[in-house]
Amino acid sequence: EASGTIGGRRIFVGSFDTAVEAAVAYARAVEAAERAAVEPVVTVPAAEPAAGAAGAALSPLSAVAAAAAGVLAAASPNDVAYGVGQCFLHRRQNYRGVIVGVDRECRQSEAWVSAMHVGQLKHGRTQPFYHVLADTRDRPGDGIGYVPQELLLLDTPPEPLQHPLTASLFGSYDARRGRFLLKGGGAAEGE
Repeated sequence: EASGTIGGRRIFVGSFDTAVEAAVAYARAVEAAERAAVEPVVTVPAAEPAAGAAGAALSPLSAVAAAAAGVLAAASPNDVAYGVGQCFLHRRQNYRGVIVGVDRECRQSEAWVSAMHVGQLKHGRTQPFYHVLADTRDRPGDGIGYVPQELLLLDTPPEPLQHPLTASLFGSYDARRGRFLLKGGGAAEGE
């Protein structure tokens, strides 16, 4: 789990399986902080901490190589961390996609929740769930999904993802930021 303080505010960056994922999250926190013109301080638990050690601080340089993908900072695991138009990688199923909507918690039926084993997720059904379009190169067809926040890893691809609905939902693709822009040229609210 990575958390820290940015601009005097305690944030939850995420829970990670590897040090690389933690470094990616740190890189995204640094980038977000730079945009907000504040200095970040993020602590990531060491993979094998020495007795009594709470964690290891990562410098921005240690995270630069992993900065192609990451997780946006959220105050807690139940806060919405991603916005409409952001691209991601699915942590378990390894497909690319784009976010087209979000629910602050799972809004599916009990039957769906049971079939999808939502209760086995670390943050269960109370975390944000995202409506997503899967890249057709990774999942052929016109895949539309509903994915819990803990299974998303932010991605900033240099070219747009492919899905038949992107043109009707988004106006353009910002290759520099690796995200789709809503029609009218703007980013989603809060971005």
